[in-house]
Formats: sequence, C-alpha cells, structure tokens
Amino acid sequence: MTTHKPLPPTRDGFRYCWGEDDPVLCRAYKQAISKDDALKRLSFIRRKVTYPHVKLSESDRAPQLKLEGDLTVTGDKGYCMIRATHCANRGRFYYEVNIDKMKKENNDQMSAARIGWGQKYSNLQAPLGYDQYGYSYRSRFGTKFHQAKGKVYDSGGGYGEGDVIGCMIELPYGNKQCMTEGRHLPPSIKSTGQVVNFKKKDNNEKPKMLEEQDELPKKLKVLRGSQISFYKNGRFLGVAFQDIYRGFYYPSISLYKSCRVTVNFGPTFRYPPPQPEDGFSLPWRPADDMAQIEVIDNLLSDILFIIEQENDPKGNKLELLIKKGLMN
Repeated sequence: MTTHKPLPPTRDGFRYCWGEDDPVLCRAYKQAISKDDALKRLSFIRRKVTYPHVKLSESDRAPQLKLEGDLTVTGDKGYCMIRATHCANRGRFYYEVNIDKMKKENNDQMSAARIGWGQKYSNLQAPLGYDQYGYSYRSRFGTKFHQAKGKVYDSGGGYGEGDVIGCMIELPYGNKQCMTEGRHLPPSIKSTGQVVNFKKKDNNEKPKMLEEQDELPKKLKVLRGSQISFYKNGRFLGVAFQDIYRGFYYPSISLYKSCRVTVNFGPTFRYPPPQPEDGFSLPWRPADDMAQIEVIDNLLSDILFIIEQENDPKGNKLELLIKKGLMN
C-alpha cells in the first residue's frame, strides 16, 4: 500500500504499523454510537494492514541505516540493525543475503555484517546476537553470536563481498495443546494497539497509524527441536544454533560501517537448499511465504479477541470497550 508519510522508526519499545477499518467491528461500532460520536475512532475496530510480500522494514530499523528500495540496505558507522516486515514462530523458512559491498581491510575503513534471525525485542542499536533475542553469523572469522558470546562456526573464515549467505530457521509446531488453544498466534492489534492520527481532523477514508508498545517476556522458554543453519554460496555450513528460545523470529541483519547488502526472500533463490527426503523433517519454504501466513494468523487472532470479548462471563465486554472509548 502507498502512504503519504513514512512510519516512525521503532524506538523505546514502541513500534508502528498501518491500520484499516475492520468491516465486522465497524458495523457493531456504528450501531452502538450516536451521530455526535461518529468521528471518534477506536483502536480495537482497526485491523493491521499487512504487506503482500516480505521486505525490509522502513520503520523497524535503526534510523541511520540507508534503505534503498525494499531489499537493499547500507550501514553507517557502528553496528545497527534492520528487520524484515514479517516473522515466523513455526515452520521452516529460508532467505538469502547477497553481500554487495564489504571492505575487509584491517583498517578504519573495514566493514562487517551479522546475518540471521531475531525477535522484535532485539536492540536495533546493537549487533544481532548481542542479546538473548537474536542469533547471527558474522562476516569476520565466521563467528556465530548469541547473547554477546562468539563461538567458532565457519572454519572457512567468514564471508565477504560477492558471497551469498543463506539463512534457514526451523521452528517445530509444538504440542497439540499449543495449537488448540491458539497460543501460536500473535496478540491481536485490537488489544495492544492505539490509533495515532497525523492531524487533528481524522479523515476516515485514509489508513491510520497504529502504535504498539512491546512488553519484554518475563521468561524465555526453549523450543525443543528448533534450529538455525547457514549456507555460503550454496555450501551447507552446519547447524549453528539448536533449541533456540520460543518466539516470533524476523529475518534480521546488522551492518558495520559502509557494508551494503541485498536480501532475497524468494520464491526464487540463487542457491536453493535441497528439500528433506526422510519423510519426517519439515519442508522448507521461502521466507516470502511468511506474508501469507501473517494475514491468516492476524485474522484468527482478531476473531478470537472478538469472541472472547462477546462471551465473557461477566458480560459483553465489546460494548464496554465502545463506551469506554467514547468517554476518552
């Protein structure tokens, strides 16, 4: 979708996305309000606008990074990070990163990259793998990083300009109880978001910006059987991380100084890995498929939110939310 203004960058735990009217809740809302309240727009009658394809995020990035188009990014000075627009918490996904420019001279002009997967809580002003929310493969010395601990991974010495790095994540679906209770779904934007208007006069025909505040999980749980692997120019480097923390993982890249990379989320890759033939392993999918999955997951999450509000034992909370919103 096109907009007149870019989204603000993620900062201090606040992130932004575009929202649009949810047809189902809009009808219920219009039936419950008076003409005087018609211009008041409540966050829970919105739904999140999702992009049809995965790309690098214009807002979920360190602002000093230079984004060119949807897939190319250039670094600036110290390590800082950019994430993709979509994520996954189950399944097996793959994407590639082409190293367009990387100076490896051991001087002030040296540049570097850390490529991999991270949750939305990862610090954008730090290298990927600095905290417990990210896992990365570094260009220098081929080191892998998690929680700021570097370990030997690629004995070939890392990667540089002209190389293509493949990134694979495998997230098992978990037990049946998690799937039945919908715990694999993201939280509904209706319960976590707030409408932010650019102007005092609200034009209901235009998309609205929604603001969410991230709450750090109190305790991270390990997802048994999960793993992250990397490829260099089609060569499998082995499993880098096993039994990673449970969560929603975004393709993530940290750049140091003038390094420039271009990302390929599929569906066509330069070095596509072979599909498993054992009959037990999950087949991998291009990371671009995460866009289709997010549309379905967000819809289901919104539906569950509405059902929970309408069928609360203490009464219809949907009506209470409308009345409370009109009072603000």
